[in-house]
Amino acid sequence: MFKVRRGRAASEGKSKLQELNYYAKGIQSRISETSGKVNLPLFVYYPVNRAVVDIPLKIRGKHRFDLLATYDDALRSGANFRTFFEWFREREDLENEIMVSRNQQCKLPEPDTPVIYQVPDPQLNAVRSALTEFLQGFSDFTIRRSPLRMEVKKNGKRLTVNQLSGGELILIAMIGDLARRMAIANSESTKPLEGSGIVLIDEIDLHLHPRWQRIIVHKLLEVFPNCQFIISTHSPHVITHVQPESLFLLEQTDSGIVARKPNESYGKNVDRVLEDLMGLETTRPDEVASDLHSIFETIDAGKLKEAQKMIAELEQKIGYDPELVKAGVLIKRRELIGK
Repeated sequence: MFKVRRGRAASEGKSKLQELNYYAKGIQSRISETSGKVNLPLFVYYPVNRAVVDIPLKIRGKHRFDLLATYDDALRSGANFRTFFEWFREREDLENEIMVSRNQQCKLPEPDTPVIYQVPDPQLNAVRSALTEFLQGFSDFTIRRSPLRMEVKKNGKRLTVNQLSGGELILIAMIGDLARRMAIANSESTKPLEGSGIVLIDEIDLHLHPRWQRIIVHKLLEVFPNCQFIISTHSPHVITHVQPESLFLLEQTDSGIVARKPNESYGKNVDRVLEDLMGLETTRPDEVASDLHSIFETIDAGKLKEAQKMIAELEQKIGYDPELVKAGVLIKRRELIGK
């Protein structure tokens, strides 16, 4: 089915969608014929509504997470925590079944105790590895029953995931989903996180603490080295960790959106990013910026006593500030010159 643009006759709008469907189904068939013994490139989009983290209280029905599940809702919902949760539980159940089976088959004659074989599921292991790389101090992600929940150790303390902050949950959902898709797409690889793909993330700084905003881009490139990331952000903490050749500044103009490349970005402090790259006139409150401007104008006019009074009044409002110290030094110099 296709739609014809308003003002055009239906006969003019000839769609090739049917041909495209046949082509896509042909590719799917060839992938299915491989019995999963193939690595697929990933394409996934994480929109801003990934902030909604749905933690299921029940899992209804059995789900299939075959090779083509890599692309389920990859361009619509992005990080679906419910799907991630259900997939994690299924893989963990499989992992536990294999471990129990091996333990039952391998017992020492004396003493009569089982040999504990911990056999990590390779897909689950990849996800655990990705999560612990991003979330320092987090470990032992696992699913518990009665009631159904996901738990994690944070700095040695066991918590359910719904006890975590919004930023932590969003990061777990997005990184967990991305690593899960990578693990499914590269199930034949010993290093599934090194699979290739294109990943779009809108507002990557969403709900993240500035500390995480500072490391998120570096960690993405480190954990998923063969992915191309196309990311949007309004965070100077993210921008200062990006080299200028990888940065585009988007600006709305009368002729449309224009993309320009900055000469500098990496290593600039937050104030410089906001003022030089993002167009803010000042990072201070307008009232404070105006008061500072008036102080320096008053010093230039030679009204030193008045300027000293203005400095004292502003210091009462904002406390110690390098600009007020600078103003005080200028007054002392003017006084020395006047003697």
